[in-house]
Amino acid sequence: MANFVKLVQNENMKIYRRVGTWVMLGILILLPILVSTLLYFAGQDDGSKVTGFEMMQVDAIFAFMLVTIFSVIIASGSVASEFSWGTIKLLLIRPWSRTSILLSKFIALVLFLLLTSIIAYLTCFFVNLAFFGATNAVDEVIPELNAGAGVMFRELGEFVWTEFVATLVIASFSFMLSAALRSNGLAIGLSLAIVFLSDAFASLFLMIDQPWIKFVLFLNLDLMQFMNGHTGPIDDDPMSLGFAVGVLAAYFVIFNAISLLVFRKRDVAA
Repeated sequence: MANFVKLVQNENMKIYRRVGTWVMLGILILLPILVSTLLYFAGQDDGSKVTGFEMMQVDAIFAFMLVTIFSVIIASGSVASEFSWGTIKLLLIRPWSRTSILLSKFIALVLFLLLTSIIAYLTCFFVNLAFFGATNAVDEVIPELNAGAGVMFRELGEFVWTEFVATLVIASFSFMLSAALRSNGLAIGLSLAIVFLSDAFASLFLMIDQPWIKFVLFLNLDLMQFMNGHTGPIDDDPMSLGFAVGVLAAYFVIFNAISLLVFRKRDVAA
């Protein structure tokens, strides 16, 4: 067990010793501050009233777009970079099984996703608290909630956990590509293409009048659409939050099973 913990620590060191990782974390903190500042002063100049709740939503959308992109970059390079840099042979000659090596890389990825999600959460919360205070943040939009810091924390928290689950599945897909491909750049490119085109793919599948489309990954990624009793994008075939989470869990298992199968069978001599 102690050896496996050291293996996870080694994978974390590979992530956080890169200058690029700290640049990502810096951007993740600075972007919500910049967006909130621009929206706040733009509202002051033109007389429009931008509420704290609206600003918090905008901040969270931008922040978790970055969290998804950064997680995809880390996931895509996790295994593929070992082949690109030629370090995979040095890693495999050590007394660890391929399963342990892959699991340690995936745990390091999840820890990175968890860290960036917490940073995004706290940054969005405290930035809006600083601009609008606890009592004015959401009561302009949802007065019946008797808004305060606790409500801000809860409303933002619902968005964060749904985005975390969706991003974890996307990162698992990127990790699978990383395990299957030798090219770091190709794995990142394909993964980012899926991220940016997911809405377009969802729209295409919605044009198909078949019951099986409710199981398509792209239609289940936006978990916020199922909150507050909503039934998802398919009008004739209602869905639910539990159903969507179950579908994402199935994809999560499939992606990681393929990653493990491919990595254990890969020939590193080539």
